[in-house]
Amino acid sequence: MDRKDKQPPGVLSHLRGIEIGSSDASSYCARLFADFRADVQNIEPPRGDRIRRTAPLTVKGQSAWFAFLNFNKSSTIIGPAAAGTITRLTALIEDCDVLIDGLDVDSANYPPIDVAAIRERHSGLIQIEASWFGRGGPYADFAAADSTIRALAGLIKLVGPAEGPPSHAPDFQTGNLAGLWGLSRRLLR
Repeated sequence: MDRKDKQPPGVLSHLRGIEIGSSDASSYCARLFADFRADVQNIEPPRGDRIRRTAPLTVKGQSAWFAFLNFNKSSTIIGPAAAGTITRLTALIEDCDVLIDGLDVDSANYPPIDVAAIRERHSGLIQIEASWFGRGGPYADFAAADSTIRALAGLIKLVGPAEGPPSHAPDFQTGNLAGLWGLSRRLLR
């Protein structure tokens, strides 16, 4: 019996989620689903999610950020270039209730997945996508980073001395807010 089996069922215990791609926002959103007892599986490449190598690191060299974002989740390794990758990912997505998609931020080298075709076969699939600027609009094709989003939102001016340049605190605030928004949109449906 693992730790999840010892805890009472939660609000979302009837849901199965798949997390693909790698972004702070999608990872945090998936963690929140898992915290509410959804069964969430993080799909990682053989080298592991890039967040596994993100500071701060423990004395043993493990990412505290990865541990935080992946609490209550399980991981499945699927090689992006392996034979049958698209078939395997498609089957996992077709068998879940919620797809938490961070491919637009970091694809982890996975081939494109035809989510629209999956949704035609699985009309109840809830897809939560993390991207820097969305798929439409004037900035849709722009790349970004947490610092870019902070600057555009005006948060940068709040950090640092008034007489000096703004500084950036690596607290992943924009990813956390985006992940929280993704979960709340599901719960408020």
